Amino acid sequence: MTAVAAGQFAPLSHPLMTFVNSLHASIGVQQLGATYMTTISGLVRASAYGFYLMNVDSHKPDRVAVRGAVERFAKAYEAAGYAYDPVLQHVTETGGPASESMLFADRQWQQHPLRQALNMRRLTRILEAPVLIGEDTVGILYFTRPPEDTPFSTRDLDVVRVITAHVRSAAHHALEFTRSEERCTLLQAGLDAANMPLLLTDKAGSLLFANKPARELLRHAANSALRSGLLANCLQRNLEQLTQGGVGSAVMRLPLERRACGRQPGLLVRTLAVPETGSVTLSIIYPDEGTQAPDLGYLSDRLSPRELEVLSLVVSGMRNKEIAAQLFISTNTVKYHLKRIFEALGVNSRLELLAAMLAGSKRASRGKR
Repeated sequence: MTAVAAGQFAPLSHPLMTFVNSLHASIGVQQLGATYMTTISGLVRASAYGFYLMNVDSHKPDRVAVRGAVERFAKAYEAAGYAYDPVLQHVTETGGPASESMLFADRQWQQHPLRQALNMRRLTRILEAPVLIGEDTVGILYFTRPPEDTPFSTRDLDVVRVITAHVRSAAHHALEFTRSEERCTLLQAGLDAANMPLLLTDKAGSLLFANKPARELLRHAANSALRSGLLANCLQRNLEQLTQGGVGSAVMRLPLERRACGRQPGLLVRTLAVPETGSVTLSIIYPDEGTQAPDLGYLSDRLSPRELEVLSLVVSGMRNKEIAAQLFISTNTVKYHLKRIFEALGVNSRLELLAAMLAGSKRASRGKR
């Protein structure tokens, strides 16, 4: 095999492999900039390096990373210098890298205002390359050397073309990730500002997100009902209704500790399927002060404690499935208790039962007075 043919199959140099692998492993714009700066010096020799992305609103460069330039000088260029940069204008128009020696004779460059500004930091040899996504210039790579150094060569430009191609691909993904991260931050701030707890879970019940009120609710667990895990069980019951019942939403009431006045406060837990995601559910938790708890003490000699519990939930308006979920029993067991209650109280339907409870509760109330 000839030397030329062998050269065609020569492996990529180690610095370039390190640069490419590190660059494409970067997540987000800031990490991309840091990775670029730690790996670029092995590929292009320069005294200072700059990596900028263009601001979509101001059309001015936003610094991602700079190395080798004095901070004051970098800020001055970012504020105004770039507007007078003929090399930058050329590369954005042509879409390829360029150096000052490509565009100006040495005497012309000596007299250019930008060269005079660069000479303050002795960084007068410059090479710039545009980072393009489609036809848009989204960023610029800068390389500078002192005046006594050799100009950037054709080989330097060829290397920068390869570098820019990888930066373009990595920047596209980093920008998408950063924008998604920013949108998530804004969304989370909005959800945290809501005055009610919001939970996102998957359909197995694993918590994906809790807004600030929900985190406080879960963290403090301010009452025995929450401490005993009933909230988690309530969520699980709602999820079961969504997956097994084929409904778009499910609601359960989680009673809290009874107050002295007889009103039983609680939490309403409403769980909604989020169809666009396929597997995510949203649960909204809001207070429910409840209604006047029925006085069923006058039936304690005719019904068992469990039957009184079932009856109380029937009077509060719950259906059999909801009662079963609330008491952690099957719907058949609820039906069995209801049959016993109907027989004991001499009624044949829920309507008759509710009417009997209303009349009995009033009689019991008058008897206490």
